[in-house]
Amino acid sequence: MIGQLVRGLKAREHSGLTVVSCDNLPDNGRLVAGLLRDFCVLSGQPELAERIAGQVRCPSTVVDQIVPATTEQDIAKVASRLGFIDRAAVVGETYRQWVIEDDFAAGRPAWDKAGVRLVADIAPHQAAKLRLVNGTHTALTYLGLLAGCTSTSEVATRPEFARYAERLIREETGASLARFGIPVDIEALLTRLANPRITHRLTQIATDGARKLPQRLLDPAAELIESGVEPRMICLALAGFLRHEGETPDCLFAARPALRESRVFGELLADAIHRLDRNDVLTTLRGI
Repeated sequence: MIGQLVRGLKAREHSGLTVVSCDNLPDNGRLVAGLLRDFCVLSGQPELAERIAGQVRCPSTVVDQIVPATTEQDIAKVASRLGFIDRAAVVGETYRQWVIEDDFAAGRPAWDKAGVRLVADIAPHQAAKLRLVNGTHTALTYLGLLAGCTSTSEVATRPEFARYAERLIREETGASLARFGIPVDIEALLTRLANPRITHRLTQIATDGARKLPQRLLDPAAELIESGVEPRMICLALAGFLRHEGETPDCLFAARPALRESRVFGELLADAIHRLDRNDVLTTLRGI
């Protein structure tokens, strides 16, 4: 795919081109720019790498909309409305947000008139998406799976989980964003997660958990500890992950080695694991 993009950029000799990512990867613009540069260099085209770096812009973006995997029931429902089968149908919540780094090569479309947020710094918005939406999803997923739940809406509507999620956001993941000055609407977020029309399966969210945890939960945990705040709710989520996956804490320390040196983190994690081993999930949540 990168080779296709490089060939296209090479054919367009004039400047003023912008490559906008529509995926959900962190720092996606910088990632694409680096891949373009590496491809040119490795294919023996260093001059092209320089031209692309000078003439092409790759702004980073953040996409926020809960979009669960499409089911056969979803396809059947769409077919009943359209009168034909659409195998590429996508189901998503009504809430949606697209944030784009305002770094275009030669002007830009007036996408802001259609609701797109154009910002000078993508970092605060990226951190908010990863920690608030994705982090809460991840925390509820592993604890919910241990409790026998199957979807986020099922988990988020249970009082014990709703109370836990509220504390997680208010006291820890949301609090870790204070330096950015981003307002956190906890009620709106929990309402999104509890939407009964969005069947977001926990098994889907749990996929590749070890790769998702660092930016969603480990980074805010490390920042909170550094500021003197104990990430108890985060450690309970991490304990849920370890119990569900049958892992040891070593996988967490491998992802963020600095946490291995934290006595506070080690004690909180050990206590959370002990609580889940001694009690069921709901009893544990009632006792926090």
